[in-house]
Amino acid sequence: MKQYELDGLEAVWAVVMCGSVRTITGSVYIPPGDFKAMKLFDTVIGNIISSHSHVIVGLDANARSLLWDDKCIGISQYRASIKMGTSLENIIDKYNFDVLNDGSCTYHSGRYLSSPDITISVGLVNINWSIIDDDLNSPHDAILIDVGTKSQYLRKEVIDWSKFDWKAYQDVTGKALNELSDKWMSMNNTDVDVMAKELNITLQECVDQLAVKKVVTEHSKPWINKELANLLKHLRCTRRKCRLRRNRANVNECVRVQKLVVGFMEKAEEEWWLSECEKLSEVSESQKWKLINKLTNQSSTAVQPILKVCNGTQEYLITDDEICRELEDYHISKTQNIVNCDLNIEKEI
Repeated sequence: MKQYELDGLEAVWAVVMCGSVRTITGSVYIPPGDFKAMKLFDTVIGNIISSHSHVIVGLDANARSLLWDDKCIGISQYRASIKMGTSLENIIDKYNFDVLNDGSCTYHSGRYLSSPDITISVGLVNINWSIIDDDLNSPHDAILIDVGTKSQYLRKEVIDWSKFDWKAYQDVTGKALNELSDKWMSMNNTDVDVMAKELNITLQECVDQLAVKKVVTEHSKPWINKELANLLKHLRCTRRKCRLRRNRANVNECVRVQKLVVGFMEKAEEEWWLSECEKLSEVSESQKWKLINKLTNQSSTAVQPILKVCNGTQEYLITDDEICRELEDYHISKTQNIVNCDLNIEKEI
């Protein structure tokens, strides 16, 4: 598709068949702050849409927006990446594209997380967008696009333990366990496995009787309460209204609601974080470190070993034997040298 190649825009275009549908696919890179390349992308997309109705484009646009990047909440609107995101939003709205990203981060570099990789489409339905765990030797994650398969959003019902009535649970379980104990006492031979199963069922029935349940997804946050959830719902409605009718009044209202949501979310997250920190003085040492790891988000970060290429094959830069030798030299040999040095000093004294 060389007719869509323009100087100043790094892009590759091809025609693929999605089932029986002829689809234009593209891979585009836009350098940070390159607004000229963004305008060229607008021009190319306009030319493609004028003659094709099914398009999928994957972009490394170095642009940030709440449409695809949850981590940009609270960032200054004057940053180049935010302005690039606004320009890309205008292109998406102009040609009625759908953003396939689900809010997951696509770029990881140390503790820096963002979503500069955006996938957009038009004219296609039942597209499943996901990140796969493949080592690309790049901070960018691999993205899998499955066309023709309905997306399955994970929603599960869990117990809201913060609203659980423990006093009522104590009364209910006391009565239920007394009845279960009387039943066991009246029986001559009772299998231990059967008793354990009956005990488990009895306690579970007591929990189900009193539990208050809530529905959560993979994007649920512990600091999002009912008030904030209603504000987020109102923000989505406002953004949709702004996309359908982009006038000054709708844009101003969308910006006002967005700032309101950002303020409420920052305040709610800070209050939750402080309440969790207050629990550190009340829990045991083991629970304390679990809580610290949770607050500092250390449990989700994994150390990636450094690889090297030797004779065409990948090997670890530091082997297990080398690590073991270093630990022995530091903790054993060094300690022994210190003891010998202390003995020599004592002899001299």
